[in-house]
Amino acid sequence: MDSTPFHLPPSLPPTETLFYPAVSPASSEPQTYFLFLPGNPGLIEYYRSFLSTLSALLSRRINILGVSHSGFHTRQTGARPDAPGYWTLSEQIEQKVHLVEWLGRLDPRTGASEGSSSDEDERQHGGSTRVIIAGHSVGAFIAMEVLRVLGEQRNKQGSRGGIDVIGGVMLFPTIVDIAKSPSGRLLSGLFSLTPSLPTFVSYLSASAAILPSRLLYLLVLIVTRQPSSAAATTLSFLTIPGAVFQALSLARDELRDITADPWGTDIWGSEKTGGSRLVFYFGRKDNWVAEATRDAIIKARGRGRGEDWKPKMVVCESGVPHEFCIKHGEEMAEEVAAWVRGMLDR
Repeated sequence: MDSTPFHLPPSLPPTETLFYPAVSPASSEPQTYFLFLPGNPGLIEYYRSFLSTLSALLSRRINILGVSHSGFHTRQTGARPDAPGYWTLSEQIEQKVHLVEWLGRLDPRTGASEGSSSDEDERQHGGSTRVIIAGHSVGAFIAMEVLRVLGEQRNKQGSRGGIDVIGGVMLFPTIVDIAKSPSGRLLSGLFSLTPSLPTFVSYLSASAAILPSRLLYLLVLIVTRQPSSAAATTLSFLTIPGAVFQALSLARDELRDITADPWGTDIWGSEKTGGSRLVFYFGRKDNWVAEATRDAIIKARGRGRGEDWKPKMVVCESGVPHEFCIKHGEEMAEEVAAWVRGMLDR
């Protein structure tokens, strides 16, 4: 299934998307978006099989939209077009908040921006635009921070009529203590030994980019053992100016900022204020989520008997790895489709 162009807010940096639109809903039904945020490196192309399969499994009932993170655009001349440096983790979060708000301003019938919707507009369009926000790895952390910011804005400003977040799906989520994971400890050590690691590795990748593209592609295939489509995306990542610097600089932010659980009952839910509509899918022996960290999250926040207000938390028993998008996109889409159907039918 081919993706369709999607017009992002003009305030965002150049960002690539995968968009699989819904079959036009009835005028009485609200428009629904499944918004997917990738891990790091943040190239949405890695997730083409996952997102296209998800759209097909849901019979194109809703819009499926995946967006790259800033700093990974194939036609960029550097990580940031406006200044030296990179897009920080906090900036990535802010940009995704703007994106969700933008979805709330789209006309459900045409997809065109309509500015602030009036109550009459909402009645005509079938109510607020519904959003299910999902993320993989650090994308899950960003998604949860987006939910937090939107909740704070709603509490300060009253109901935000254009947006109704009806659920969230967090896949192999690196949401707490990423530096305690096996890969996090390794990367932390490398940053301690070589603070200029992003610059150093980006110079190496730029040097490799002078090789003939076919030779470099064969090297990527041999070294990574990825399928051809994923290897082509990895080749793109290695040769996009500034992308390697962006990925490693963002990873340093993750190690610094993703520590203790920062969220309250507005995200996790409570028996008094209402249930959480989040689903978490953890891996076993995940190099980016320590086993002890995963177990502590599930014990503290996961749903137990008689605790339906808590998030649903699942531990993978089929051996799907953290980087599921490389070889297991279709398998993961089947899991996610079942959860999304449940959110839509509530």
